[in-house]
Amino acid sequence: MSRFKELLRSNEDWLMKRLLYHARRVIDIGDGASVEEAWRRCVRGLSGALIKGLETRYPDFEFRQGDDFRHDPLCAFMVNTAIRHRERGISLEMFHALMVYYKQAWLDLVRHGGFEADYEAVCLKYVTRMFDRMMVAFCAEWAETDQSKLIEELQVRNRAMSREKDRYLTIFEGVPNPVFIIDEQNRIVDLNLAASVMLDVSGTQGAQYYLKTVTLAADSRVDKDTADENSGVLLGKPIIEIFPWLAHDLDNFIAGSDSSVSVEEEIRNPEETRYFNITLSRILDMREVFGGVIIILEDITARKQAAEELCLAKEAAEAANRVKSVFFASMSHELRTPLNAVLGFSQVMKNSRDATVEQLENLNIITRSGEHLLHLINNVLDMSKIESGRVELEESPFDLHQLVQEIKSLMYVRAHEKELNFTLEQSQDLPRHIAVDGGKLRQVLFNLIGNAMKFTKQGGVTLRAMGTQQEAAGRACVRFEVEDTGPGIRMEDRERIFAPFVQLGDQPPTEAGTGLGLAISKQYVELMGGRVGVAGEPGKGSVFYFEIPVTVLSPETMYASPPHGRAIGMAEGQPRYRLLIAEDQPDNRLLLHKLLEPFGFDLRDAANGQEAVAIFEQWPPHLIWMDIRMPIMDGLEATRHIKATDAGAQTRIVAITAHALEKDRREILAAGCDDFIRKPYKDVEILEALTKNLGVRFVYEEETTPAAVAMELNAAALVELPDELLNTLEQALSRIDIGAVGRAIEEIRAHHPSLAGALAAVARDLQFGRMLWMVRATLGETGPEDETCIKK
Repeated sequence: MSRFKELLRSNEDWLMKRLLYHARRVIDIGDGASVEEAWRRCVRGLSGALIKGLETRYPDFEFRQGDDFRHDPLCAFMVNTAIRHRERGISLEMFHALMVYYKQAWLDLVRHGGFEADYEAVCLKYVTRMFDRMMVAFCAEWAETDQSKLIEELQVRNRAMSREKDRYLTIFEGVPNPVFIIDEQNRIVDLNLAASVMLDVSGTQGAQYYLKTVTLAADSRVDKDTADENSGVLLGKPIIEIFPWLAHDLDNFIAGSDSSVSVEEEIRNPEETRYFNITLSRILDMREVFGGVIIILEDITARKQAAEELCLAKEAAEAANRVKSVFFASMSHELRTPLNAVLGFSQVMKNSRDATVEQLENLNIITRSGEHLLHLINNVLDMSKIESGRVELEESPFDLHQLVQEIKSLMYVRAHEKELNFTLEQSQDLPRHIAVDGGKLRQVLFNLIGNAMKFTKQGGVTLRAMGTQQEAAGRACVRFEVEDTGPGIRMEDRERIFAPFVQLGDQPPTEAGTGLGLAISKQYVELMGGRVGVAGEPGKGSVFYFEIPVTVLSPETMYASPPHGRAIGMAEGQPRYRLLIAEDQPDNRLLLHKLLEPFGFDLRDAANGQEAVAIFEQWPPHLIWMDIRMPIMDGLEATRHIKATDAGAQTRIVAITAHALEKDRREILAAGCDDFIRKPYKDVEILEALTKNLGVRFVYEEETTPAAVAMELNAAALVELPDELLNTLEQALSRIDIGAVGRAIEEIRAHHPSLAGALAAVARDLQFGRMLWMVRATLGETGPEDETCIKK
């Protein structure tokens, strides 16, 4: 009977369709996926019983006296099915009629199986006997169940249903949100306590007010009896009469296929506006026939108000940030403008050949103080840019060896002023020519070293620079460490110290600084793709370190500018260039005059953009130094006017401004300016701009390098000086008394002008250790420690 078994196994869908066709003649069985799945389980159960009978009873499948049909395993599925139908109220007659059609479906399958006549006859007889056996079995089960047992079963079922109802009602009434259940005609068939309280129609709290004006009885305090009375009044009412604003969403939901949707409604009345999140859920019976909708109203007014307040707070915070950014930019501009005059005139005075060593050092102090003030301004501005996400990398070719040597020279003097040691440890694998944002790298190193010196009272600071690994072809990773012998940092402070405005320890206000250096350093290192950290223990000093990836360049790719000293004139064979200075601040106009007049440029001044346009039309210059913020007409508008003319298109315009943000630079260049210089500027930037934009060639004095001077300043040169002068110079150098050093050199000038000039050149480079060693060597007082010091 293998062919028959295969027929039963492979025609599940056919049997199910046939079975539904016959069953619909007897009862309403509905439609939907759940209905089909239930009937599919029936097909599998009956086919499984037939296949099991073929395997265990065939060919002996006739009835015998004494057969226990009720407990026959082959009939178990049908007996259990009959019990379930009986519990649902299906009568024996109705279930028997269903079984007749069940049997007909399987007989139809045999007849459509394509078997030969004899084989088909055997299969038909087997199906008939097996279904007869199953019908006898459930009839016996039905007959053997006495009425008392049925009553007991019904009582058990009723108690279970009662418990289920109690659970449902507890949940339903306990839901804090109003819940309505409506039928297919949108009439209310049930509502919970919260809904009754919300719709106070009892007359105790302004009866009918809500129903007429769609106003919530938000302050109602309705007891249980009144709530029940409310429910009775509302049952059977169309939900649209109570909530007319729900009609559109409800109609769309019923017409659609979603099982549940949520909509938000704003409900207004003369006293207030409230917001509700309304959930609509479809009610389906076991046949997936639509039976109504569950409507849940959640009052989200408080949440909505909180969200609006949060939005307003966010807008206020953003507005405050914008105001802060504008304030920082404005203050930066206002501070940079006078600082430009301070630093600029210091440079003019330093270029004077008549300046004494003491005067030069005083000017150096002014310059260093001004640059320190500029550093503080930049820190605050940088922090503002970091917070607003406007910081960008500006990578360019960079000489890393030159940077660490520059840091060594500058920090050596600062360390001596605090009676500290400063040591540079530079590894052999540190790459020299790299592509990096040199300005940010320089600032990070100065921040870390300056911070270390500020908190170190004795001992010293060490800078280590090394190449750690070659990441790929042309890529490397460099590491810097700044170690000090200061108070150290506790473990719990290692992360906090990189936060803005954080100060550790009891540093006096005069030394505390802004608290931004480490925060800016951390942001810059991470922006460059690196990481920063700190190690050390309290009482044992600290080690700040950071690593950044860099692109290694060949020497040929570096921008090579010939070394030169101070510009002293213009090369021959050049025209007399006309330069227009558009600047509203008289001090800044005078500064440019002081810088440019010695070179023979033809200069004109304009105090605002309108004057600059007028002078341009009468006296076309080769180049315009254009300030941006000026009265009457600003520099940007003046630039647009000038660049719109044929002559202006050929005129170079260099913006000189105290605006320090990168977006300002982009805006200025977009307006038509050809170049951009930030205040405060150095004289070399002005000259380089002239070379870049006009091709001006300058003559430079021959630069005397420290190495060359050191070769001239030897014992043979100094031995000509009287011991009294040498002792005076030695004492001044030992104390690092810059004024006394300058006065001693001026005394030497009377005896040996050229030697005094060489000493002044070394003093100008602050090489006091080298000078002291040479003086002591002349006096015969040098020792090994002096030589070690000078080599460092």
